[in-house]
Formats: sequence, structure tokens, C-alpha cells
Amino acid sequence: GDSLFIQTYDSAVIENRDILKDLFVLIPDASVQQKYITGINGLYNQWINNFAEPLQAAKEKTGKKNTGNVPFEKLYKNKQSIAEEENIIRLLQDKFKALSNYEYDRREKRKVILTNSEQQTKNISFWLTALSIITGFVIAFMLVRHISARIQKMVKLATSIAAGNYGVHVTDKKNDELSALEKSLNYM
Repeated sequence: GDSLFIQTYDSAVIENRDILKDLFVLIPDASVQQKYITGINGLYNQWINNFAEPLQAAKEKTGKKNTGNVPFEKLYKNKQSIAEEENIIRLLQDKFKALSNYEYDRREKRKVILTNSEQQTKNISFWLTALSIITGFVIAFMLVRHISARIQKMVKLATSIAAGNYGVHVTDKKNDELSALEKSLNYM
């Protein structure tokens, strides 16, 4: 007979239906979750239709006819004697537990996949970084070696000129700072 309780109950019924409707949209057809949600929805509707709404209607009828709680109590005792509500609630709990266990198992499997993917990404990043560093060192080594060889040629030319051999020259076909030095040495 508490109208505040009935308002809360009515809004919860609407909210539960909306949640179930949203779940049916979000969860793919023919999935394990869809089967659980379908079972939960069926049991929920069974509880609403066979227990909650008849009892609510009997309670409202009791208040209008001013006959006491006889119709309500009779219906309530009948429902209790066949343990209908208890069976439905137990089945609902089992379905929710099964869905929850399934979801936690999936979450753990996905966690393992994610952890493996994360480790693989770290390994790839490490090896790509190492390869980049090695490539950089190889390029730097090749450049230093190439430049050093050109400088060595020019040092030999300068040494030869210093020794009095003026007929020597260096042929360098590059066009950079060392080419300017080569031209000066050849001119000298």
C-alpha cells in the first residue's frame, strides 16, 4: 500500500525494460551473451506477468473495494505455496551468475591477448629502435670513412708538395667543402 514504493517499482520496471532493450541492440545475435539475455528477459517477463503485476492488481483491488486484504492475501499465499516467485528469482540469479562468469572469463582471455599484444609491441619497438641505431652508426661510419679517405689523399698531396714534387695533383669530382680544399692544393 506504500505509493512511494510502487512509484520506485514502476520506474525500475521501465528502466529494466530499457536496459534489456539496449542490451539486445548491443549484443550480437546468436552469441552466448544473447542467449543469456534472452533467458533473463524471459524470466523477468514471467516474474512480472505471473507474480508482480497480479499481486499489484490484487492489492489495488483490495484498496478500492474496501474488502480488506483478502484477495491479495489469497493470491499471495497461492503464489507462495507453489514457490513460483522463489523459483523464478533463483533461475534469474543463476542466469545472471552464468552471464557474469562468462563475461569475466572473456575479460580474462582478452586481458591475456592484450598483454601479449602489448609485449609484442614492446619487442617490435625495441628491435626497430635497435635497428635504427645500428643503421645510424653504419651510415656515420661509412661517411667518416669516405671523408677520411678523401682527406688522406689531400694530405698525401700536401706532403708530396712539401717534399718538392710539384707535378702531383688530386682528382676529386665531388662538389663540397673538401672540393674547395682540393682545388687549392692542386693550384698550389
